[in-house]
Amino acid sequence: MYLILVTQGCRSDKGLSDPIISRLLGKRCAVRVLDLIPADYEKSYLVMDDYLKMHEKPDLVLITGDRVEQCAAATSAFLNNVKIAHYGAGITNTIATYDDILRHTITLMSDIQLCENVAAQWVVWDVMKAVGLTPNSYNTGTTHLDDIIIDESKVPTVKPHWIDGDGYTRRYDLILYNTPTKCDYSADIAAIRELIGDSYSVLVGGNPDGNAETELCEWVDEWHENLPRPQFLGLLKNCTRLITNSSVAYYEAPHFLQPDQIILIGERNKNRAKVEVAPGGSDKIVEVILDYAETHTLLHS
Repeated sequence: MYLILVTQGCRSDKGLSDPIISRLLGKRCAVRVLDLIPADYEKSYLVMDDYLKMHEKPDLVLITGDRVEQCAAATSAFLNNVKIAHYGAGITNTIATYDDILRHTITLMSDIQLCENVAAQWVVWDVMKAVGLTPNSYNTGTTHLDDIIIDESKVPTVKPHWIDGDGYTRRYDLILYNTPTKCDYSADIAAIRELIGDSYSVLVGGNPDGNAETELCEWVDEWHENLPRPQFLGLLKNCTRLITNSSVAYYEAPHFLQPDQIILIGERNKNRAKVEVAPGGSDKIVEVILDYAETHTLLHS
């Protein structure tokens, strides 16, 4: 029996790692989930470090993505000699955030690199070879469309501003805006305000990296500070347009919307490459993790 620790911080980590967890369970794996402190490196490091010192050490910790709290967890695992699998390795995003540097830092500390495509594998190769490390990367695809649940309970049925009488519709703009951490975003806010105009608009709070979305509150008809993933997907599936600077524009949105319905704002994802997203990534990731466990001397094997 292998003991796998999965760290989760913001809602995106949970959405991407939950399908992996469900597949690990029952396959010679016990899984523990550790909740980190979103957007807080120091506290997340202490949470991870305390866990590793006070509990039975896991055979492997699964780190997802590029968040600052995930980088903290990876650093603690690395310094405590716990093996790391990094899902989302090799993605390049933008200089408008800290994401790329944090992501590559996690990759450098990892024992397994789980990549969304061959292009990401090449980035992992370059990053690791540059400092004399040997990559152990796998093209696993993504988990974004695995086990998706759609909850339409938050989808508005509204009387549009331009209809008199009793006409109702589901036409609305969905806005998801994550605060860029390394650049001015005033032009983004102005562009979003102009885009929504008189249309009915629903704003969903972004990552906990800042409060840029609060500058849009007075301009929208509905604001959900946070939503579970199924409810967000319900809004995404039914919206007229998605206005965003989030990676959701590259992963989940194309599954539900046409290209002209997806409107990207600002610099935050300027360098992110298009990616083919299909179900099945979770199965490949679990296969890689189990193969690694069987071919290495782990604690509980």
